[in-house]
Amino acid sequence: LHESEEKFRKLAESANDGVIIMDNDANIIFWNKADEEIFGYTKKEVIGKKIYSLLLRPEHHQSFINRFDHFSKTGEGPFIDKTFQKNIVRRDGTKLWIDVSIFSIDLEGKWNTIGIIRNVAKQKQAEEMLTASEEKYRQIVETAREGIWVLDTRMRTTYVNKQITEMLGYSEAEMLGKTIFDFMDNTELHTKKQNLEQQKSGLKEIDDLHLLRKDGSDLWVIVSMSTMLDENSSFIGSFAMVTDITKRKEIEGKLNRAMSRMETLSKLLIESQEAERRRIARELHDEIGQSLTALKINFQSVQSLHKKEKNIPHIKDGIEIIDRLIEQVRNLSFDLRPSMLDDLGLVSALKWYAEHTVKHSGIKVKFIANNVNGNLSPDIETTCFRVATEALTNVIRHSKAKEVNIELYEQDNELHLFIKDDGVGFDPEKIRAKVLQGKSLGLLGMEERIFLIHGNLKLKSVLNQGTEVHARFPLTTLDNLKE
Repeated sequence: LHESEEKFRKLAESANDGVIIMDNDANIIFWNKADEEIFGYTKKEVIGKKIYSLLLRPEHHQSFINRFDHFSKTGEGPFIDKTFQKNIVRRDGTKLWIDVSIFSIDLEGKWNTIGIIRNVAKQKQAEEMLTASEEKYRQIVETAREGIWVLDTRMRTTYVNKQITEMLGYSEAEMLGKTIFDFMDNTELHTKKQNLEQQKSGLKEIDDLHLLRKDGSDLWVIVSMSTMLDENSSFIGSFAMVTDITKRKEIEGKLNRAMSRMETLSKLLIESQEAERRRIARELHDEIGQSLTALKINFQSVQSLHKKEKNIPHIKDGIEIIDRLIEQVRNLSFDLRPSMLDDLGLVSALKWYAEHTVKHSGIKVKFIANNVNGNLSPDIETTCFRVATEALTNVIRHSKAKEVNIELYEQDNELHLFIKDDGVGFDPEKIRAKVLQGKSLGLLGMEERIFLIHGNLKLKSVLNQGTEVHARFPLTTLDNLKE
């Protein structure tokens, strides 16, 4: 027994934890080196002293004595075989957190107490720092302007902050456990499910979502969702930052509706303009043109009847004036609306314009049309013709070109118009600036016409190297329109 006690004493003396033994009268009978470091008292100072007088404040002495009196008789007490934490005051006045584990032991028929003391100051400090960090994080999350939505592997809600609940009108309790899909509009549910499932593969998703508030009203949000992984890189859920963009969507909707109305009005205006051009062109050709032709015939008849009259030169001048008027009326009629476009189609009208108008300006013209559908819609034909004539007018007026190539072809369900000249070129940025100022009406008109039929226009020009105009028009045939 003596050898066992000595062995225990040696082990207790060298232990990293403090070991305190009290006898049946609460006197300290064992105090190791670890105790000296923890409490700041030497072994000599504490042996034989009452434990409560050393470590407890005076106001707690009597309470300890009462409890210890019961322990000394029974070996039982509220702290026996328990571990608890306590913030003690050391000898130098500093405070220290310790873990205390208390056990009872019967020595020679009397109950003694063994206390195991562990310094947990660093652990406590880490816990306090963690708690402070968690509190700081909680405050950031709760006061963030964006909503924060945390989902598990099955897209069920595990956390939402105050902003999310205010956006949707639900309480946190109502949202927990429900999937994000429970709050979505059904019309886009399938697509969004597929997108969100991509989270499991580690993809980050930023997307607009259409949600429904508790009262049934629309809530548009932009969601930036990131994957959450565990230490083994396994998917454990998703973390989403949610921003309310409902007002932005409402403004976008109003803007889109306004743009749609403007597009419709512009299209109606161009259609009305083309209809008026067609009417005036027909009027010039059928009425004025025919009247001038009849007048010319009359003059010619008068001339043949009075060959020896003095007024013959005046009649001849009148006939020449009428010829010029007929030519001017014919040109004006074509400029307004070439009947050839309505009667023979785009390719014939464009070829005629290139050969008669551009060639007369002294510019060499090469026109190629490959596999062009002869049953194009009137909108496509009119737009393509107007874009081509505007581009060729610019070539005649500004390019100083010697040659111009015109190509018309179909590719990838689009009609392509490609015009290239070898002229002086220009600075595209300066032209764009003029467009924004409303000074380059020709280019603006081309872009507006192409926009209205959902086409595309590319303009490329280099100084002293010429200009390229490439317009693409979505193919729509008369058969499609009838369908």
